[in-house]
Amino acid sequence: MELARDLAGHVCDWLDRAADRVLDRLGSGQGELALAGDRGGRDQGPDRFDRRELATRLREAWEARHRDREIPDAAMPERDASDDLAARLREAAQGVDWEALADRAAALREGREAKERQVAEDAARERELEIEKERDSIAERDRGRGHIL
Repeated sequence: MELARDLAGHVCDWLDRAADRVLDRLGSGQGELALAGDRGGRDQGPDRFDRRELATRLREAWEARHRDREIPDAAMPERDASDDLAARLREAAQGVDWEALADRAAALREGREAKERQVAEDAARERELEIEKERDSIAERDRGRGHIL
């Protein structure tokens, strides 16, 4: 669940930046859809984030924009691309099992941590073998000197 919250936070940040870019591109008087989201609501924590409320507010802002200004589709070719992208994102989000995703992420994290521990243990074992070989070498050398005297 922590991964899902982190992901939601990243998505909200991305949406904020995208809204700023849209607002800058559209100029004054045309950015009401970009401003429709409540950025302050995210500061209350991810548990307070109500997707239905946000979707409703965005839908209302979108409808209000169309009522206020009737822009021909040819004037904004990026509208089709953004509508298509939004539809694909909604469809993809419906098929996501967040619990399974969080479980899989936890399993991957545990596997990575286990591998890191194994690598550290192997390195420590290698160092111990090198130290032991060096001790044996020193002992052999010292024994050899005793015979020379």
